[in-house]
Amino acid sequence: MSAAMPPTGAAAGGATGAAPSPPRPRTGFVRDRGVAVRPSVTARRWRSDGVAKILGPVEVDEADVGTMTTILGSLTAERFAAHGALDVQGPIDVRGRLTVDGALRAFDRLHAGDCEVGERVVVRGPIEVDGRLRWRGPLTAPSLRAVQVIFSGGCDVAGRVDAEVVDGTLERPSRAEAIRAAAVRIRLPPRPLEKVVPPPVRRLADDLLGGRSPLLTVLRIEAGEVELEGVDAEFVRAERIRLGPYSRVARYEGTLTAVDSSAIVGPASISPRPYGLAR
Repeated sequence: MSAAMPPTGAAAGGATGAAPSPPRPRTGFVRDRGVAVRPSVTARRWRSDGVAKILGPVEVDEADVGTMTTILGSLTAERFAAHGALDVQGPIDVRGRLTVDGALRAFDRLHAGDCEVGERVVVRGPIEVDGRLRWRGPLTAPSLRAVQVIFSGGCDVAGRVDAEVVDGTLERPSRAEAIRAAAVRIRLPPRPLEKVVPPPVRRLADDLLGGRSPLLTVLRIEAGEVELEGVDAEFVRAERIRLGPYSRVARYEGTLTAVDSSAIVGPASISPRPYGLAR
């Protein structure tokens, strides 16, 4: 008698050749109060009124979470609102609006339809927003893309900023490799610059701008229209360029429509500018 062949595939309980399991349907309403720890969350709605730690992924249609929320997996949602700090270890994909009243820390990429963050933003992966990205405070990311970028605070972007509109108020030293947009407007806050730039930074720029340091350092700006205050740019290409207080442009292509008396056009220097460049 011949020996029986061992079972294979699904008959053996293995995964060989088996189709992947379909995603679990989002049903029901999950409610957490106080301190909650869950292995994962899959629901149409999730509400947390305290501190929540999710050990795996979160897949919801809508969520309103509280003081502190930590997600060790990915976050997938139609709409997500965090009324406090939000930490996410995996990628974030919110098709609608992502709102974080506190600080946001993400260890992977971030995608949202619209995104607004009230405090510090730290994202290890690229930021991609289909509509408006807005934040207050500092932002750190390798790159970011949005239709509108609006901020008050600062940024540390190792790569490029791509948008139709970039509109920011600088309140801290910042940097970006490049900015490409239809319109770029970077301005200083109305209060005196000495209250914005820390003294060590100002001292480093004594020879450049009389003790007042540009707050945003960028290698390249390409736009239709550019208005800069407190920006140190190596190259600017735009149809119309307006240089406001304490800005410097080493090289440019386009038309200078206005140059503030404290701005510098050309390589860093404390020598007087040629006659006619200041208006």
